[in-house]
Amino acid sequence: MTVVWVAQRVMREILRDPRTVAFFFLVPVVVMVLVYYALAKDDVARVAVVSRGMAQIVAKPLEAALAMADGVRQVSLPELELPSASGISGVAPDESNLDGKIADALRQDRADAVVLLSAALVTDRVEGKPGVLRVFVEGSRPQLTALVRQAVIEAAAVVMPALERSAGSMFNTGAVLPQAQPACPAGCGGSSLPELQLTYLHGDAGYRLVDFFLPTLLPFFVFFFTFMVSTITFQRERTRGTLERIMIAPVHLIEVVAGYILGFSAFSLVQVPIVLGFILALVTFPVTAGQVGALILVSILVMLIALAIGLIVSFNARSEFQAVQFVPLVILPQIFLGDLIWTLDGFPRAFRWFAQILPLTHANAITRALLLKRQNLLDTWPHLLVLIGMLVAALLFLAWEGRHKGGSAPEA
Repeated sequence: MTVVWVAQRVMREILRDPRTVAFFFLVPVVVMVLVYYALAKDDVARVAVVSRGMAQIVAKPLEAALAMADGVRQVSLPELELPSASGISGVAPDESNLDGKIADALRQDRADAVVLLSAALVTDRVEGKPGVLRVFVEGSRPQLTALVRQAVIEAAAVVMPALERSAGSMFNTGAVLPQAQPACPAGCGGSSLPELQLTYLHGDAGYRLVDFFLPTLLPFFVFFFTFMVSTITFQRERTRGTLERIMIAPVHLIEVVAGYILGFSAFSLVQVPIVLGFILALVTFPVTAGQVGALILVSILVMLIALAIGLIVSFNARSEFQAVQFVPLVILPQIFLGDLIWTLDGFPRAFRWFAQILPLTHANAITRALLLKRQNLLDTWPHLLVLIGMLVAALLFLAWEGRHKGGSAPEA
């Protein structure tokens, strides 16, 4: 009977607290939904095809071949297309600043790669030369670069033999040129494949998959540990009545919060160099002192946001157990939706909107822009402005919570 009584008592305690019930039943559902969308869709690279001159005759077949490749989605860049088939009609096509226009499209995140079919490619193929097939890639995501490279090789193996036949017919040199070789399987390296020339907007061919994830470790660990420790520490002081005794003295809540910020900042100034040093020891590309300084500033901003959120959570928890229940609600969405491991392309639009209010979404974008794209901190001003706004909003909400709940001890 004692066992039954204890079991009933535990069940009553759990049912009395809606947050505990939600922790048992709602949180697992949320996590399973996030896991499903994170794993349900593979990475997809957005690829555009741009052609000039005689190469326009093979643009559509190449697009069709790329559409058949795994991990590739066709996108259109109308401003890079010619208004008419001027190259075919004998008028010299517009090649002015074409590389710069392609780079702008990649920089604006309108495509992950652009395949350029130049007029010189047709000339080389007609003369029996392999020719050069140029591919412009954004470059900061090595997994997408690898998808693009493989897809272009496969598509070229299918389409290039037809280019000699079409061009040869138009030049009245025969349906198939003597130098042309039959199509071979993708990656066979036969003479029918042109030379693939990759131009990187960011980084180079040396970027590894791990290099894409390393920049996000800094904001993640700073946020995670600061949030965990601040939540538990502040809640413990409320439970023990320490905070209540402090508030009896002529001390304002703002002074208490400022003291917490100063105290945690001291530990973060030790933690940040440890995590940052680990990252810098593993990356294979050079990092400047300016980038290191910018990373430290972003880490401090993330630490302040995590601290403010941790204090807010402690105000809304009546025990350390309830404070721990907030951890998956705060941390897990940022792991799945913060572009930490999985991109947001496979998630429904509502999830992508929700991701914009998560601090790590913007912190990860900043750190990747600093390290992988070699941008300055001011170049990331939209994400930086959002983080500052989150900090201000969290502090204002914390001040409102403090006026209504103060340092009172938690309910029994």
